[in-house]
This record gives sequence, structure tokens and C-alpha cells, in this order.
Amino acid sequence: MRIDCAVLARSTRRFAATLVLAALTGVFASVTGCDLWDPPRETSSRRYDPIVELFVVNSLAETLTSIELDGTGRFVGSQDDAAIVGSVPNAIIPFASGAELAITISGQNRVLLLDESTFVTTGAIDLGSGVNPMVTAEVRPSLFGTTGLFTGRLHLHDREGYAARDGSGNSVAPLTGPTDSRAPQAILAVTNTGGGAGEVRVLVTNTAYSSSRPSEYPFGAATLTAFRLAVAADAGTAGGAPQMGVVETVTYQLEASGDLPAITGDGESISKSGLNPQQIIDGPSAGASGEIVVVGAGVNYGNGGAGNDDGVVLVLDRGALIDGAALPAAGNAIVTRRVAIGGSPGAGVVLNRDDGGFTLITAGTTALRTVNRADAGTGTAWTEPLSSGAAVVYTATGGLPFLSDIAAWNDNVYVADFGNDRVLRFSWNGSGGLTYRESRGVSDGPIAVHVGVE
Repeated sequence: MRIDCAVLARSTRRFAATLVLAALTGVFASVTGCDLWDPPRETSSRRYDPIVELFVVNSLAETLTSIELDGTGRFVGSQDDAAIVGSVPNAIIPFASGAELAITISGQNRVLLLDESTFVTTGAIDLGSGVNPMVTAEVRPSLFGTTGLFTGRLHLHDREGYAARDGSGNSVAPLTGPTDSRAPQAILAVTNTGGGAGEVRVLVTNTAYSSSRPSEYPFGAATLTAFRLAVAADAGTAGGAPQMGVVETVTYQLEASGDLPAITGDGESISKSGLNPQQIIDGPSAGASGEIVVVGAGVNYGNGGAGNDDGVVLVLDRGALIDGAALPAAGNAIVTRRVAIGGSPGAGVVLNRDDGGFTLITAGTTALRTVNRADAGTGTAWTEPLSSGAAVVYTATGGLPFLSDIAAWNDNVYVADFGNDRVLRFSWNGSGGLTYRESRGVSDGPIAVHVGVE
């Protein structure tokens, strides 16, 4: 399949930045070998001491970088191109109890599986043509759900690549919403639900990208689609197509079309664009059921990058979506709070504070920003940001400022600095503050990060 780069560039905030930089350089970086390898680790160290590594997916180099961390989280050795992963990698997750990695490869319509220790390929899930996979999640051991931006479907496969089928042998790849309201991006899978054993709840955010909209403002009113999946006990381990069925599907509005903020240029309104939800976080343990946080990137226009369209966090009712025996009806309001933060964030991480509260740190096109939440006893008490947006704790630099992903471990926060081909390390003080500590260069176009502990 030929990937239309012009279309892909309009599809998501994260992927758009990848292609912008590629256009600036004239060509995607091509990797034909692995160099700049560090000497092998000492056998005794790997055998007896836990190895902590920061894995970095490089979208332009199409490689995986491994950076070893010491016990305090500082950068030690690194393997710049530890593995060649394929065309246009997007996201990375751990699975198999952390022993393996799954990377979505948009340009080849597949999910690549790697051994976390050796970087040897352990499998590849081919999704078919015209999918453009964005993010994958392990819905049950050895079973994956992957969002298809172009197909508008939730693709369900086992690690051997077999597509899910129901009891009648029909393929199970449900659509993620009504026509013109799909283009799914983020995904969250939860197994401990009110539906009991054998049920998985899968939540998918829809960006409502459409090529019929103006190219500068390609996203419509965002929605969230919730699936109740009944999964056979031996699905993923019995061999052949895993058996599962869709029990219930409900799509909820995350924003009404009439609520979309106007985008202004030269003093007049020229269009509107939606939330562009890029990430779902199974968030703070607030109240009895906790909360789910959706990070929306917008399109980074208006008010110097600090307009409502340019960065919005939605807080969702986790109890209603996860804990009930059935899903709430479509008309029910699942959004409990809308917080405008600015900065067009594509990723975020929630950290516990020493006072019992939480801090959400988002990474985006302009900066790292923070929003605080009080402790669980105060309800949905999220801090209202100032009119200029959420607190800025670090400002991106370079010709293409873009902080593409964020991860945390052991009071450290790691950020992918796409425009400068490096990762940044910050220390977390437990009360909402970050202090920049160091950086480490990686290959071209770092787009996703993950901390793994062996």
C-alpha cells in the first residue's frame, strides 16, 4: 500500500510533526545497520541486578534506542539503534508482564513484537492494508486491540496474528463510531470491570478527522466509544483465531459540535476544529472508582498556542464507564470536568504528590505543563489554570519545538524532545515541581518513550 503522506500529515498531532520534520530534511532517515553500540554489559550486572532501561522509538530513523538508567534514574550507557523497527513507528507499550515490547508501525500496517532484553523480533501482527495503526493495548494476555485511523475500527488479534472471531466464525473488528466521527487514536483496556469474569472494557477516543474539512483544521467533534467484550477463557492460548464477542458498544460525545472553539486569523473566524484526543490515562484513585483522563491536543492555533482548542484535559466518570454491569446510555454525561491547559499536548503522565493529591504533566508542541488535583477526599478538585494556560515548567526549543511523549519512573520524568533528537530527564520533588537534570542524544525523531525494568 502507498501511504499518502499529505493525508497522514493531517491525521494526528503526533504524526503531523513527524512528517513536518521529514519535509524539512527532505527525506526520511534510512537505517541500514546498527552502530554506536556500547560494550556489552557485565554478565554479573545483568544476572544479579535489576536492569532499568528507557526505550525510545525514533520515528524518522525507524529504530529503537535503549538507554540504561542507574538506580537513581540517571542516564548511563545507551545503544542508539538497538533494533530496526520498520516504517513510521508511532507508539510503544510493554506486555507479557514487561518481558516484551509492542510497537505500532503505521507505514507497514502492523504491530511489531520485540523481546525487551535482546531486541529480537518475537512476532508481528499484520493488520491488513489501509489501516494506519495508531496505538495498541494488551486487552488480555497475548491479545491486542489496535486503533486503525483509516479504517475507523478496533482491530483485535492475538500475538500470532490471528484475527478475533465470534462463536459463528465471523470477524470481530468493530467500528469505533458513526460515519465521519471515527478516526480513532487512543485506547485503554480494563479487565477488572462490573461485567464480571471474562469481560474486558475497551475505551477508544475518536478524533473525527476528515479529509473534507479544511486541511489546517482537520478534526471534528471528538467522541469516546466504549466496548464491552466477552473474551473466551482460552483466547490467545488455544491456537487459531481467538474467540470473543462484542456485548455492547456505546459512543459518547466528548464535545458538542456547537461547542468547538472558533479559530481566528487576521481578525476573523475562519474555521473550527475539535479536541483531537491523543491519550487516555486510567487516572487518579479519586473517590470510590477513580477518574479517567483524556488529553486533547487540538491543532495548535489561536491565542499563541494557549487557546482552549490548543490543549484540553477532560476528566471522565470512571465508575460509570467501568464499574457498572452495563454501559451508561449514550446521552449520559460522562465528562465531569473540562480543563483548558494550552500547549497542544499529545501525551501526559499522572504522578502522586506527597500531600495525597496528584499532578498531571503534559508534553506538547510548546512546553511541559502541569495541572494539580487535590486529594481524593475533595471530589473532582482539579486546579483551574490561569488564563494563559496551565503552569509551564519547561519550554521546548529548536526550529521545530515538539515534546512528543513522556514517561515516569522512580521520581524521574523522561521526555522525548522530537525537534532536537534527544530525551530529557527531570527530577520530581513530590509536590508538583520538576527540575531539569540532563539530556541524552538519540536517533532521528524520537516519538515515544517507555521505562522497562527487568
